[in-house]
Amino acid sequence: MQQMNFTLLSNLFTGDLIAPKYGTPLTLAVVALAIIGLAATNLGADLVLLGSLTILVASGAVSVPNAVHGFANEGLIAVAVLFIVAEGLEQTGAVGQLIQFVLGKPKTRLAALVRMIFPVAAMSSVMNN
Repeated sequence: MQQMNFTLLSNLFTGDLIAPKYGTPLTLAVVALAIIGLAATNLGADLVLLGSLTILVASGAVSVPNAVHGFANEGLIAVAVLFIVAEGLEQTGAVGQLIQFVLGKPKTRLAALVRMIFPVAAMSSVMNN
């Protein structure tokens, strides 16, 4: 029994684990609960999604290397860096100054929208979504 537990544990970290028979239903249930947790609760998205990943790794439905591999994605790293840059710009007040410069003090929503159309169109033409 102890040999089997050691083998299961070593396979969990090497990625050689074959998902158990309950892997697919468990994964579907965890995904459904994650969607409910994101939509219907005040829990943070990071807590819900990392909790879901933890459940899947602990159950053996996802191996540790596969779970960690997702965090090595270049797109994910780029978005994380952009969150840091955006927070820095927000805290320095640069965002407020930029908005004041672009929008001024429009009297109506339509005037604000018209003032935003051209800068957004210009930035969108050269930036990737």
